[in-house]
Amino acid sequence: MNSTAPTVSVCTVTWNHRRYLRQAVESVQAQKGTDWELVLGVDRCADGTLEIARELAAEDSRIRLFEPDAKQLGAIPNFMRTLDAARGRYIAWLDGDDFFSDDEKLMKQVAHLDAHPEQSGCIHDAAVVGPDGEKFEDTFVPYGKKAAYGPGDIARDNVAQSSTIFFRREHIVPLPDWMPRLPVTDWPLVAHLCMRGPLGYQPGCWSTYRRQPEGIWTSLGADGRLDAHTRVRDCLEEEILGKEHAAEIAIGRDLDLMRCARDHEQIGNYSRSLELLDELRRRGAPGRSLPSVRFWKRYARVRLRALFGDKPAEEVEARS
Repeated sequence: MNSTAPTVSVCTVTWNHRRYLRQAVESVQAQKGTDWELVLGVDRCADGTLEIARELAAEDSRIRLFEPDAKQLGAIPNFMRTLDAARGRYIAWLDGDDFFSDDEKLMKQVAHLDAHPEQSGCIHDAAVVGPDGEKFEDTFVPYGKKAAYGPGDIARDNVAQSSTIFFRREHIVPLPDWMPRLPVTDWPLVAHLCMRGPLGYQPGCWSTYRRQPEGIWTSLGADGRLDAHTRVRDCLEEEILGKEHAAEIAIGRDLDLMRCARDHEQIGNYSRSLELLDELRRRGAPGRSLPSVRFWKRYARVRLRALFGDKPAEEVEARS
């Protein structure tokens, strides 16, 4: 292993990613214009991911492989050990089922932060594909497409897909105390960075997020994602951003309920969707944190559908 610290450490965690890991790693190997290391943390699984990781590490000395412990770590502790092992001046995040889609992505982000020493990190847009690489119409674009984001922006909503996040390693040394207690890391990490300097935005779609049934976020289900967001917002208010951003965080809580209602409507669970919309109505969210016309259109539609009953439970479960 090269003892010289690289410019960029790409931190990758993988679990049950046999189908995808090689593409992820090859997208890092294709990067040009900067030197890098790939810190690859493999969690315990039985699908052959570890064997693929060993092959890749044996072929490329820039890959530093961290094999599974005796028991399964979980996504967050696994990610934490890759962060702890990173040696680069900058850190890029890439999950084992995602991939970089521009071979100059790292070079562009290094150049951006070199040119903006006041910024703690930077992000960009991300494409979205399905399990077999089928492209979705939606693209992850930070709301507002601002040149830079601050704590108030992050309090309202997440602006970053994980494969776009690039930051100065000094800002997570030592690792934050809140990290192992949360179900997700990308959003609170971005908030943590914003408390240390603005988060820059570069327009351009340079990475791809894979939406697949076994993905951590997708597998939570609608209510699981709402619970995860609630826990993150609690942490933002109490530990990371502070009470001075309580108003923006409250608006975000309404957005979370609205999205959860939308997700339940899409899978045919109309009674649960209506329950969430009623909660928003009681809070006075329409016209305050949510556009009134859009809210009442959804409310009327869901209320009518709920009169005829939810879709069969097995169909709802299959689509959730």
